[in-house]
Amino acid sequence: MVDRPIGRADIAGYRGILCDLDGVVLRGGRLLDGAVRFAEIVADLGVPLVFVTNGSWPKEQVVGELAAAGWSIEPHDIVNSGDSIALEAKGSNQPLVAAGGPGLPVALAAAGIVVAAPEEFPLTGVSGPIVYAVTGEQLFSYESLTWIYRLVDAGLELLFPSDERYFPLADGLGPGGGPFLAALREMVPGARVRICGKPHPPMVAAVGNRLGGEGPFLMIGDNPDVDLVFAHANGWDCLLVATGAGTPERIAASTARFTAAGLAAVADTLEA
Repeated sequence: MVDRPIGRADIAGYRGILCDLDGVVLRGGRLLDGAVRFAEIVADLGVPLVFVTNGSWPKEQVVGELAAAGWSIEPHDIVNSGDSIALEAKGSNQPLVAAGGPGLPVALAAAGIVVAAPEEFPLTGVSGPIVYAVTGEQLFSYESLTWIYRLVDAGLELLFPSDERYFPLADGLGPGGGPFLAALREMVPGARVRICGKPHPPMVAAVGNRLGGEGPFLMIGDNPDVDLVFAHANGWDCLLVATGAGTPERIAASTARFTAAGLAAVADTLEA
């Protein structure tokens, strides 16, 4: 692929950097080469780095995984789909169903939302927003599809983290949330679904709550259909890397201001 490299002066000119996790920093639970070096350079330049992810693993778990690799961050350095779903659910006067990873119930409860298991439907005698949370280590499973189908078919609106086609696994690409939603809509053609992750407005609101103020900001991601769209929609620059869902050819052909093979290549350029 043809790199459009980013330089130290470029990095220093941003008020903050938003960085995806899966496919950029991590892949299959493994820290990708160059990620820690890149973070150290950004820290030396005095630019805040915030992770923005459509995943919803417990933030403390992510913090621990990165700490084991020598990268120290705090839970508030992560904005995930649990945060954006909680923001959407907080103002609802109707029960909802939401899907996400094991960190979703934590985010919902922290926002003062009553969290119920799907098998508790219909829950009565509860005031305030209620969310039936469908979570698990393997979110896109037959069991989770069954529970979501039953609740959506009963008339509940679904808050969902992502409509991405692909998700980067350790040994290649797997299905993202998009194919899962296609299956649900095949079962319930009139399903009411609100996508809460990148590149959709609920995640913009969640990121705004964390960052505050004006940019300029840089979005670092791996998926032109998600991260680049998210950046363009908000007037941010984008750096795309080819270590995740986007092929080198697609990334090279994208309109991202900066491109690179991965964070290792970015760190090499910044250290040169």
